Amino acid sequence: MTTRVRTLLNQALFCCALLFSANLLAAADHAKTEQVAVRLIPNTTSVSAGSEVLIGLEQTIIPHWHTYWQNPGDSGVATQIEWQLPQGVTAGPIQWPLPSRFKLGTITNYGYSDKVTLLSTISIPKTAKVGSQLPIRAKASWLVCEEVCIPQQAELALTLTVSAANNNSAPHPSISQALAQLPQPSPWSAAFNQADGKVQLSIASPELQTHKLKDVWFYPHTWGHIDHGAAQDIQSDGKGLILNLKVGESPIKADATLSGVLVFTEQTPDGPATRGFTLQAQPGIQSTNNTDPIGLFASMLFALLGGLILNLMPCVFPVLSIKALSLVRHGAHASRETRLHGLAYTVGILASFLLLAAILLVLRNGGAQIGWGYQFQSPTFVLITAYLMFAIGLSLSPNSAKDSQPNLATAAVSSPACSPRWLLRLVLPPLWVLPSATP
Repeated sequence: MTTRVRTLLNQALFCCALLFSANLLAAADHAKTEQVAVRLIPNTTSVSAGSEVLIGLEQTIIPHWHTYWQNPGDSGVATQIEWQLPQGVTAGPIQWPLPSRFKLGTITNYGYSDKVTLLSTISIPKTAKVGSQLPIRAKASWLVCEEVCIPQQAELALTLTVSAANNNSAPHPSISQALAQLPQPSPWSAAFNQADGKVQLSIASPELQTHKLKDVWFYPHTWGHIDHGAAQDIQSDGKGLILNLKVGESPIKADATLSGVLVFTEQTPDGPATRGFTLQAQPGIQSTNNTDPIGLFASMLFALLGGLILNLMPCVFPVLSIKALSLVRHGAHASRETRLHGLAYTVGILASFLLLAAILLVLRNGGAQIGWGYQFQSPTFVLITAYLMFAIGLSLSPNSAKDSQPNLATAAVSSPACSPRWLLRLVLPPLWVLPSATP
């Protein structure tokens, strides 16, 4: 490796390390990025043995940006909190306030804008000694989006003091506001029917009348049970509400329940009020007929059209130009070898995408909320991809006078058919193209 190449690699490593560390903030009770300011807010800093205390992760988000609910919708990642607690102290799950909808083209996401406080219950052990200090540390990670998305994280910390009795002081205003924004358990029973690509959700509540309600929306807890962006038709039959929903990419399995939050705005004597209730709908008559209404042929036709459009995107078109140059160099070879090379490349592309689709289907059926493009929300993956692209650029650059080894393109073309190097062409080109493409 020449000195110049080694220097370029070291500079690239330094720049990537800076990018990777830019979103990791030092531990304190508050932190701030360009888009989001976060802080840990305890309901009280004085606790007693065997008691519980609410701690909120408050996010203050700049205008036009948003973070995500527990089910982020068509894309995104929910905010996560990793607690580091003293022995015996435990933390409960995040208590999610009522979400909002954010639409960007055909994409619908669920999350929060402006300001939100995510509550967690911290349980103090009965063995905690009076006067002792309990250091509470939390590593919060979130995805903040406008038209682009930025993964961010911060390490936050605070200290609780164990006292002989509970502190009866008034709760922090942000904690009180967050409690008021939590969905309430539904006082009504609910059931659903899934058939022919549709889900009908029925809520037995005569007092809920459509003419009194506005902005009615059902937010499912589980990704893919319904189409997040499809319109939700609301009807009233005198016995309650009926929501006509569209089945999503992961239909509800037989004998499974449909859970989520029903949010609506109703007129009260004090003005409009937004309310939310947690629903646990039981299955009614289920149908396994969830066939795509556009048919197999139309689906394949649209898939082909999408692939042709994808070839014009900046993440794909340069790759095609590299392949075109490779085919030009094959002009001096026998036509049989040229056809074999083209066939190998085609089989490699198809096999790689089929493998990728199979992996995604397995992960989704296992309950993972994952789709293509999620890998670029990982700073580690971005760092590896940057090195990969840099190495490919070096391999395609002109050889120096001192370096007698051919570059990647020349070596691939000069390989005889059916040699081990030629066989690698079956898989390697698609494999380094796939991670860097985000259709």
